[in-house]
Amino acid sequence: TVTGNVEGRVASEVLDDVKARLESKTLPAGYSVRFTGKDEEQNKAMVFLGRAFLFTILLVFLTLVMEFNSVKVPIVIMLTVPLALVGVLFGLLVTRMPFSVIMTGVGVISLVGIVVKNAIVLLDFVKHKREEGGMTLDEALEVEPDLKAMYQKDDRIRELIDIGRKLEGTSRHASVHAAGVVVADAPLVNYAPLCVVSGEDVTTQWTMKVVEKVGLLKMDFLGLRTLSVLERACQLIKAGHGVEVHLDQLEPDDPKVFGIFSRGETKGVFQFESSGMRDLLQKMKPDQFTDLIAANALYRPGPMVMIDDYNNRKHGRATYSFPHPVLHEVLDESYGIMAYQEQVMQILNKLGGIPLPRAYKLIKAISKKTADVIARYRPDFIRGCVSKGVKEEKAEELFELILEFGGYGFNKSHSTRYAILAFQTAYMKVYHPVEYMAAVLTYEMADQSKGHEYLEECRKVLLPDGSRGIGVLPPDVNHSDRDFTPLYLAPEPARSRGKRKKADPEAPPVGVIRFGLNAVKGVGEKAVDAIIAERQANGPFLSLFDFCSRVDMRHLTRATLEAFIRCGAFSSLGVRRSQLLAVLDAAIESGQQAMQERRMGQINMFAALQPEAAGAPSIPLPDVPELDSADLLRFEKELLGFYVTSHPLTERRDLIERYSTACSRECLRLPERMEVTLGGMITRVSTKVTSKGQSAGQRFANITLEDLEGQIDCTLWADVFAAVQKRHPGLVAAERMVFVMGTIDRRRDPACIIATDLLPMEEAAARLTTAMAIRLDRGRHSPKTVAELRPLLHKHRGRLPVYAQVPWDDSRSVVLKFPSDASVKLSDQLLGELDAALGPGSVILFGAGSRRMKRLQQQALFKSADEPAAETTDAGASIEALAASDQIE
Repeated sequence: TVTGNVEGRVASEVLDDVKARLESKTLPAGYSVRFTGKDEEQNKAMVFLGRAFLFTILLVFLTLVMEFNSVKVPIVIMLTVPLALVGVLFGLLVTRMPFSVIMTGVGVISLVGIVVKNAIVLLDFVKHKREEGGMTLDEALEVEPDLKAMYQKDDRIRELIDIGRKLEGTSRHASVHAAGVVVADAPLVNYAPLCVVSGEDVTTQWTMKVVEKVGLLKMDFLGLRTLSVLERACQLIKAGHGVEVHLDQLEPDDPKVFGIFSRGETKGVFQFESSGMRDLLQKMKPDQFTDLIAANALYRPGPMVMIDDYNNRKHGRATYSFPHPVLHEVLDESYGIMAYQEQVMQILNKLGGIPLPRAYKLIKAISKKTADVIARYRPDFIRGCVSKGVKEEKAEELFELILEFGGYGFNKSHSTRYAILAFQTAYMKVYHPVEYMAAVLTYEMADQSKGHEYLEECRKVLLPDGSRGIGVLPPDVNHSDRDFTPLYLAPEPARSRGKRKKADPEAPPVGVIRFGLNAVKGVGEKAVDAIIAERQANGPFLSLFDFCSRVDMRHLTRATLEAFIRCGAFSSLGVRRSQLLAVLDAAIESGQQAMQERRMGQINMFAALQPEAAGAPSIPLPDVPELDSADLLRFEKELLGFYVTSHPLTERRDLIERYSTACSRECLRLPERMEVTLGGMITRVSTKVTSKGQSAGQRFANITLEDLEGQIDCTLWADVFAAVQKRHPGLVAAERMVFVMGTIDRRRDPACIIATDLLPMEEAAARLTTAMAIRLDRGRHSPKTVAELRPLLHKHRGRLPVYAQVPWDDSRSVVLKFPSDASVKLSDQLLGELDAALGPGSVILFGAGSRRMKRLQQQALFKSADEPAAETTDAGASIEALAASDQIE
């Protein structure tokens, strides 16, 4: 035995060196060398790995047992998942492409490779499989010489491919369409082989294509959430007003309903909600039901190019004619445009003489671009047209038109059904907006993005009395139902000079929507049901202690109660949330004690004698200040998913309106590549690594920006993201208030913003202000004060133009532009000095944006300042001199 110092290295690291040295030595007779370190090392490693693997399996098994509350299910999962993963990994390795696009041949090879236990060994040959797929194994042997050579020389490869040939073309497994139903005029067993796949569901053993080929009717019945929304809305209307709405008896030419279509106010209207569809409606101005059918059919890839033609022809801006009376008969309703499959089939049948079943086959061939089938029908159509008096050249043109648009045509039957639902939802929004929007919110709140849009729509929706906006109230344990519910409250008295006027007793009640308790995150259905049942049985809750003592505490956890407090669900008690949080533990303890007493059957003698004195024990609420308003809003967002009572951006509304050139809602309709500046709050950040191009390997960011009108997605490509991170570390983060500068990208749906820069809201004034106006007033400012402005402005010289706004009369002002040498560099110091000299409110800042009416006001404000005479007027002169100047318009 020879020992030596290996300096802490493991055996495998020194064996090669030891072997080389021993080979250079001559050993005495009878001596031999045996190496054992490496084997021992490997054995130890394998034992360690084996133990770690078994521990992991045991941990996963126990986790699954706890999750499924069963031993059988985890065993099945742990036996099948590894086999499935092996197949997936093998498929990915051999094809170098996503598993979802691995073709049949590759799938067969991977399965057979596992069966014959040579999957890993055979990787070298399988990776030569053509990546685009669609090739049989026999074709692969013909086009790949290396594969053919291996097939001839290697028995294992020959076995693999031979088995694959037998399996090729067979189904790997049976699957059932989620909503497919096969219909026949007699028991299906007379027409097709049937089987039971799972439970009691009987299915055909044929694929959908075979089912159609043998002449059976295959229908797809898909569930629509919209039907549930309409049903819920009708229930709310009947419960609140005693009116039963018959949606199948509506007047199809109601001008008020078509009014919201024409205005594009179709948020919440089935199939007409997208920004693109709303743009289409505003241009189309639908005034009859057939317009809604056409809009559904045309707003799709392909026929979308005909939308402008349809609109122009509808409104008389373009003329059109029909080469044949048959075309007039078929296409008159759509102004000469092939919008529906049924129209194309009628043209093929009535003009081309092709029977309807064959016309349907031709349409399918056109949509799938099956050239041989199309070529077979072309001569028949031409002959049929010629026999009807159409010239051969015109018939050729018509057939080419059918080829161009026939494959895109939408089923008129589908489009009509969609239009009926759209009309019904629009009717509900026009005549019963409170109930309808409550139903919409109930079914859409699971999608936070949609829920936010519908909450914003509530604040803008047109009401039957001509006013706009439905108030949305937070959840409340004394008023909320499970879901969103409509309420009609007495209108609040108006205020005059700070005093509340007397309420008008004849004023109609105001409709609002109350959040449902189910909308509070972390609150279970059993807790909600228990709260509502107790409230209905014994009246409203009087305090937090009363609540905890009456509601079964088995359904309420501390987290549930804290969530209710934080989101404002106890607001009807008239106490601060901070006070409720301070006594929460005491209230829970009191409630648990009350529940224990009820279980034991104890009766409070004094409560029995004096019912009016009965109630939960209570302690005085501590006098603690309310939580910060920002925290209250944050709790609303966390627990309800939305800001309900207010919004963090509300305090910065003026700033956002001043510098934003558009709001999020307007951005969705702006043209491609239009430059915008948009202020808001980041609500979501997602960073990814660029995989292609010059920025490969660098990170870019996708953010969601929320403003007071809605939200929009923005992308910061790698160069912009890196620059923003360097200039403002931590700026790209949730809840940061920023201005995004960028361009509109309409290639995505909905449109988004490609950001070119990101700016903290605190720096907006310095970076985005385009002009500064100084408001001068005869009553407040003397000529001396005005004269002192010029040196003050010179002290802060820069490039920002300065204007003077001087009152002319009660309704008009004169605006003068200071000379260019009086331009300034905006700073807090300058604003402070101007406020000190002129008084608060004397300085007005203007940005590139100032939306809607403010933008119009800004244009009017600067109109006179654009005149050449205003450039030369000395704004430092006395106000009287300025007013008397004949150079001022």
